Amino acid sequence: MLRGIFLLIRSPGLLRLIPRLMFDGRVPMGAKLFVVGAIVYLVSPIDLLPDMLPIRGRLDDILVLLISAASFLGATPKEVLDERNGDGKQGPEGHVIEGTYRVEDDDEPEE
Repeated sequence: MLRGIFLLIRSPGLLRLIPRLMFDGRVPMGAKLFVVGAIVYLVSPIDLLPDMLPIRGRLDDILVLLISAASFLGATPKEVLDERNGDGKQGPEGHVIEGTYRVEDDDEPEE
């Protein structure tokens, strides 16, 4: 969960990252249940603090969103997070081979 909190702080594209992870088959179902539970809590008419209270009514909703997002990101495998977040080295096909190259001219005879 601590890793999820750090990701919440430093990830600018969080609103795009969470849906991508929700539809990724490599993310465990238990992690996805954090997001589903938060959505159910927000839609549910039953709250810990009634929404009619001016500021405190929405505070529990915000806390549930933050805690569930941090738990979801913390339970997601690091490799999947790096790939989906764009931190990993990815090419167009998703694979990168690092190395050096040299150019040989075909017109010159070999020595």
